[in-house]
Amino acid sequence: MPDRFRTKVIKTLIDEISLLSGAIFEQFGYRIMEVVHPANWVERGTTPEGAPRGYNIDASGCGAKLVSEMSSKEDYFCGELEKPKGDLQHIIALHPDVKRIWLLCCREASAGETTKCANLITQFENEHQTVKGVDILDSRRIASCIFENLEMERFIASITSYLPSVGQLSDEHAFSHRIPIYSKYKSRPVIEQRIIYYLSQKPFVVITGISGIGKSAIAAKVAEELRDHFDLIIWYDAHDLYNVVNLADVDVRRAGTRHNILSLLRKHKCLLVLDDAVLSSENLSTIDCGDSRIILTCQATTDPDAITVGDLNEGEAKALLQEGVSAPIPEEVFSRVFSSIGGYPLLLTTLNRLAQEDGWVAVDTCCEDAASFMEDERHVKICQRILTRHQQALAIELDFVRWCNSPRFVSELAAVCASPLVRSNLGKRGFLAATVSGDIRVHDIVYNSICAVIDEPVQRERTFCEKLDRFIVSECGNERSLLRHIAHLHAPLLRRLVTSHRRPSFVYAVALVRTSDFPTQILGDPVVEATALARCSNWIGREIDLRAIIEVVEALYTITSTEHGTAAAREVLERNIEALEILVQAAAATGYLLRDIKHHHAKMLVRLQKVDEAETEFLALLAEDPTFSATRLQLVRIFEKKRQKDEALQHCKYILFQHRTNPESVSASVLLESLRHLVSLGTTDDLTGHESQILSSVKEVREFDKGLALRLVAFVASKTWYIMPNLATRVFDSIEWRDAAPAADEIFDWAQAHKAAAKATEVEDPRRREFLLAADEAYKTIPSPNSYHLVHHAEALILLDKHDEANQLLNAVNEQNREAFWWQRKAQTLLCLHEGAEALSAIDKGLELLSENHWATSAFLEVRFLSRKLLADPLAIEDIEKAISKVTIGDKYRNALEERRAAESRQFKI
Repeated sequence: MPDRFRTKVIKTLIDEISLLSGAIFEQFGYRIMEVVHPANWVERGTTPEGAPRGYNIDASGCGAKLVSEMSSKEDYFCGELEKPKGDLQHIIALHPDVKRIWLLCCREASAGETTKCANLITQFENEHQTVKGVDILDSRRIASCIFENLEMERFIASITSYLPSVGQLSDEHAFSHRIPIYSKYKSRPVIEQRIIYYLSQKPFVVITGISGIGKSAIAAKVAEELRDHFDLIIWYDAHDLYNVVNLADVDVRRAGTRHNILSLLRKHKCLLVLDDAVLSSENLSTIDCGDSRIILTCQATTDPDAITVGDLNEGEAKALLQEGVSAPIPEEVFSRVFSSIGGYPLLLTTLNRLAQEDGWVAVDTCCEDAASFMEDERHVKICQRILTRHQQALAIELDFVRWCNSPRFVSELAAVCASPLVRSNLGKRGFLAATVSGDIRVHDIVYNSICAVIDEPVQRERTFCEKLDRFIVSECGNERSLLRHIAHLHAPLLRRLVTSHRRPSFVYAVALVRTSDFPTQILGDPVVEATALARCSNWIGREIDLRAIIEVVEALYTITSTEHGTAAAREVLERNIEALEILVQAAAATGYLLRDIKHHHAKMLVRLQKVDEAETEFLALLAEDPTFSATRLQLVRIFEKKRQKDEALQHCKYILFQHRTNPESVSASVLLESLRHLVSLGTTDDLTGHESQILSSVKEVREFDKGLALRLVAFVASKTWYIMPNLATRVFDSIEWRDAAPAADEIFDWAQAHKAAAKATEVEDPRRREFLLAADEAYKTIPSPNSYHLVHHAEALILLDKHDEANQLLNAVNEQNREAFWWQRKAQTLLCLHEGAEALSAIDKGLELLSENHWATSAFLEVRFLSRKLLADPLAIEDIEKAISKVTIGDKYRNALEERRAAESRQFKI
């Protein structure tokens, strides 16, 4: 882990933790204790006024055997530590049987105060022998704890309301700073140096070997050793990567934050580790790495230069096997182990743990008679025996893996359905392979053994289903991506549950995925489900049934549209919209549930092109609830489509006013879309009046939807770069992503934002060229660019004085797609290539294609003036006169044209 990044995170978090106080810090502390020591913590809560409840401890677990206290006192670490001493005595007085104590403070202790705390802990433990441990966590240690858990999505989501920067830091950590840690790794210097040498000579190296042989551990060691030689280290679990082109749009965190790794490899000096990949070396060789390098680990390859990882030698195997075991391994036991599994690191690690827990006899028993089996069978047989010995201690963990029916699962799902300790309990026994995405991956041989040894108990399955059901119900109203992440990764599990344990929550989760790789009949008939739900007189506790029906209607439309086109999707929707109409009429449909049904019904009417009906329904909804911002946004879209600009702007401004006065009533997505429409439809005065809201909103919602935020930035920058350049550069700077690379569907907006920022920057400012180069790089990576993309790319090349490249790009546009702005860019390019006659002909064609009184007419006339001037036409000045007449008096562009006319007049007189 790079020290500079850790230092940055710790410092940022310390500053933000110090701002928490009173009940806020106490509530924050509850969340911290969930990762400091996972347990079923009981919180004392606060009074109705928000103050901490007195005369009891802040949080406890295991019947008060575990206790934590939080404090935000300014002088907590001052003097003789009176407050920590008082807290410890208070805990002992209330709970004399306490075993573990944690004191949390939002202040940072100095080096001297840290020493005092250590002395206090020693003294207290000596005086209270029944207490097994005391820990005092200042803001620095709390920040360090958060840093170590940055990849835990649910934990990070739970503290983002307390620490504004933690979401961004977590994303940055997951993307480019995390390398798996192998605490028991035995260095293999020969292989490591060979990999390093290969990387100095070629862009990539392939490491191959069977699962559990140590490929990932070696790659991690090499990556750590080479860290200082690269700008970024990117570790990517590539088990589902089948073509390198997909690296242009990957979800590194597997939680909705997407990146373009191919672009990063070209822009920066990166070390990319593609772990557990299935890529061929031929496919890998198509990547333009620049100065970057790639390590690929795989179980099989045809690459003749691949480095094959084999077993540890006898000495290394023995050292790994007895590490941390008090008694040395008897020679006859080691002989049996080594003859059975050789130097296979995975099983040596698991046997080492078994030796620590049960002694060498247990190890010997697992390897008894194994040598008589075939080599592959030996590994499987011994692994199964090890699992059998752990079966009672790891019952819930092993049952959970079996239930998931996959070696990969979301750690948050394990915490919800089984236990927060699943990762640590499986990991400390050596069962887990490397991951850095927040997911958990069981080694293949371990997973196969689990499937062979563990019979999924009916009772446990019922428990897992109940917990998953409750989790989905609790998450269905949130905007966070965690539920979608679980639904995508565990789609096979959910599909199985929909058929075997059909519950509305599982249907809802499957519908969220909206993929076309499973039969739509799995989702059921929403009309039938709606009819059954409508018969219920009360929907209390049945909200998930309603959400499932709504999502199924949406999913069936989306899937059909993807597979068979919009016309077929509308036919399906014509049938299924009846489900929403049935629900609207249900006796139990009241309050916000009825409002939501009507809202989704109106949205479906828009998809059926019944816009006027949808508008009527949306207006009726607003009349009932003027604060329903999602419906108001739908009206903005309708009015914009119907060219009713004033009405659309009015509703946009209402949403923005509502967000300022009641932020909780406007979701992040609605806010961003409203700002985007304001920018698109509004005047300069409209933008000026909402400037601070635009800037703050882009920062706030970055974690929710980077793509949506980026589109807003591109809109603002493109509209304001000339009339409000300061706003354009400020809104662009607010995203702080200059060194990042966008996902495939964000590339064009990314390029547009950079180009607009360049145009807003003074010509002599060195950042101008930096912005243009970034825009050029982004345009180049657009998958299958259309004529519109090419014309905008050409403009960036013209601004970079790359006129030959711009000309080639424009020539690539088909003749039937050469609209007015293509001819303008063509004329500009020809001008710079000193081809005046061709430039004049091109701009004339562009002017012919412009509609009367088009806003860009004056800019076209300026290009025409320059073309005629290059041809020494004495009447060229007439174009400047016409251009000026097309622009409002006092306009910045008109002033520039008038200055040009004056200069031309002076030149003529001379």
